[in-house]
Amino acid sequence: MEHVLTSGAGASAGASARDLSQDGTEHRDFESSGIDRVCSSNCVQIVYIYVRNKNICGSPFSLMVRQGRDYSTVGANPLFSFATEGQAEGQLYRPWGIACDKLSRIVVSDRGNNRIQIFDQKGNFLTTFGREGKGDGEFKKPAGLAINNNNEIIVVDKDNHRIQVFTAEGKFIFAFGEEGLLCGQFNYPWDCAVNNAGCIAVSDTRNHRIQLFDSKGSFVRKFPFDFGEPRRNLHSNKGQASTPRGLVFTQDGRLLVTDFNHHRLIVIYPDNSDHARAYGTLGEGNFNFNRPQGIDVDLDGTILLCDGKNNRCQVFTPQLEFLGCFGTENERSVMKTPCDLCVTPEGRVFVVDFDNSMIRCLGEEI
Repeated sequence: MEHVLTSGAGASAGASARDLSQDGTEHRDFESSGIDRVCSSNCVQIVYIYVRNKNICGSPFSLMVRQGRDYSTVGANPLFSFATEGQAEGQLYRPWGIACDKLSRIVVSDRGNNRIQIFDQKGNFLTTFGREGKGDGEFKKPAGLAINNNNEIIVVDKDNHRIQVFTAEGKFIFAFGEEGLLCGQFNYPWDCAVNNAGCIAVSDTRNHRIQLFDSKGSFVRKFPFDFGEPRRNLHSNKGQASTPRGLVFTQDGRLLVTDFNHHRLIVIYPDNSDHARAYGTLGEGNFNFNRPQGIDVDLDGTILLCDGKNNRCQVFTPQLEFLGCFGTENERSVMKTPCDLCVTPEGRVFVVDFDNSMIRCLGEEI
């Protein structure tokens, strides 16, 4: 039995994390039960679990221990890129959304080709589904996508003003939404996110709002503030309505939203829907944005955000403290208009390089 750990807090098997001794080894006794664990980083460890001085079934087992990701080195480790501009299988045209599913496959919304394509983690083409149209399983400019706990693929069918849900194999399950202003209707939705309960959040871009649905697509609520109007902790520039774009749920239930027009990051607290906070301004410095787009969080809760027109990705702690950025090297852009990204459980970062119609993989060899 092999487990993979990406947190930097230390490995555990049925026990809470504790400070380790100087040699990195911990032995704990629970009367006649215990766990031996060794927590060196980035290596395979053998873990023994015993009860009443006897190994339990399956013990010992191997545990891959990985150090918490140091994103300051990610930009210096571009592993490879894949896809070229075109219409053939494995080629992309103006892609937008990207996600890593439960099978470690990379799922991409090939927006200009009106289809979804799936690749392995080496960038090898696996399969595709969808075509241009308005019927079930057909698309018109698909944009954001997300993967739920059932490994179903949730796709924002942007120009058809709806959400479609598919099996991991690309078989159509159901759709919801239509063009309009009412609750449950959309006006060019752009991205979606799903939480552990299966609830689906959608950035209803030209209606300037976020809508929340249950796992079956039934409307739950919209957030009761207009992104285009000043409200309490949420302040907008005058003369231009806010445009929610990228979405992601954090592990503690917050909803992070990029505001494309106002160059900022908005944090929504769904349990307190009248409370939101905005971070960032237009610029090129730390915590400045220029047309921010897709956003993701890793298993440690670290936040990664595509700072589109600054041609970079910015990285923040779960507490929204600036950690660093990547995508430029010696003031030269490595990518052009990154629009979405995903972080795999192994710590690799896959970025959609929109203007170059390719996917870039950064990180370390697995």
